[in-house]
This record gives sequence, C-alpha cells and structure tokens, in this order.
Amino acid sequence: MLIIHVDADVAREDEINCAMPCPPAQDTCDALAQHVMTWLGNPVTDDKLVLCIPSDNTEAWILAAHDTQTPYHAPPDNPLECVQKPDMIISNQRYKKPRRLLRRKEGKPKKTERDYQHLIPKVLENWETIKNICPQAAKFEQELKEKTLIVTTQ
Repeated sequence: MLIIHVDADVAREDEINCAMPCPPAQDTCDALAQHVMTWLGNPVTDDKLVLCIPSDNTEAWILAAHDTQTPYHAPPDNPLECVQKPDMIISNQRYKKPRRLLRRKEGKPKKTERDYQHLIPKVLENWETIKNICPQAAKFEQELKEKTLIVTTQ
C-alpha cells in the first residue's frame, strides 16, 4: 500500500491553483486529489493507494488534538479545516493552550522531527476527537480501512 500525504494548503500555490471556497474543505481536497493523481501518471491503480490530504495542513489535526477547547472547533461557518495556516496559530507566542506547540524561526513555524515526536502521542490519543472536528481525518481513516481490507482479502 502507498500513502501519499499532501497538505491542502498547497492548492493555493500558483503552479497548482485548485483551491476552492471553504467551507467545505472537501471541495479543495477533492480538486487537489485529482491534481495529485495527474502527477502519478496514467493509468494509476488506486486499490493500493490512499491519499491523505489534511486541510488546511496537518497542524489542524495537531491543534484539534492538543486544544480540545479552542474556539476553532465549533463554528460551522468557519470550521477548523477552513482556517488557513493553523501551524501559525500553534506556533504563536500568545498561543498557550496549554502551551505553544511549535517554536518559530525567522517568523515561520519551526517544524522539527523532535517537535513532532512530542506532538504525535496526543494526536493518537485524541484521534476520535480529531475525526469529529476534521472530516478529512475521518475520510483518510475510512479510505485506509477500505484499502487495507481490499489488500488483505486479495
């Protein structure tokens, strides 16, 4: 099985340019998925391929896991998956819920392997919460389960 992970924020880059209005985040993720498939060439058999497209980026899932009380979780008109650059939120000096999750270097979030090793356990612990807040996480899990079932029964 091959899992390809691409954050949905790349849909806003000039060379990709497939971002759609949000909400829903699903529209941009679907457009980006189609774009990613063109990178892979034709024909691509997708029975062993799973796309993981967190919206707006993976740090939305981290924010959902580490801060279950954040105001970004509730509003239906501005869901967490539509908030651009959640990595900037969790690396903000003023963000201390319970603490700043990423440091910054030269004004940008500093994303080190060591930082993510500390963040991942809470993501795993709160995966059900993340899926409730971020539908793209639930979609990823569902597709992974479906493809795993196909692979194991062949």
